[in-house]
Amino acid sequence: MARFDGLAHSSRSRVAPCMKWWQITGLVALGLLLVAIAKPIHAPFHPRAKLNACSANLKQIEEAKTAWAKESGITNVTAAPVGTSLFGSGGFIRDTPICPAEGTYRIGTLAEKPRCSVAGHTL
Repeated sequence: MARFDGLAHSSRSRVAPCMKWWQITGLVALGLLLVAIAKPIHAPFHPRAKLNACSANLKQIEEAKTAWAKESGITNVTAAPVGTSLFGSGGFIRDTPICPAEGTYRIGTLAEKPRCSVAGHTL
């Protein structure tokens, strides 16, 4: 009497068929969708957004000047703070403001409003 040990070929031991074309297409589409979602969108600033960001920076500079004068006990309106006393770790604004339109800021005296070198960028 021969024993059957289960090692003989049977219909259950077949290798799974390859992926169908529509399965591959679906996986490629899913991969592209994930890449599109994960990739950040870097749209350039609109000119109006640059103006608004610059105005917000000028307002921060003005408020920092006022806080500097109060903290220092300065009442002379011709006094002008140095950028290092307003910006950085010991200042009132952590990071030095930068105009998004590549302008430069002039802090000015306490009597003056801060200004940007780009035309139209005002407080």
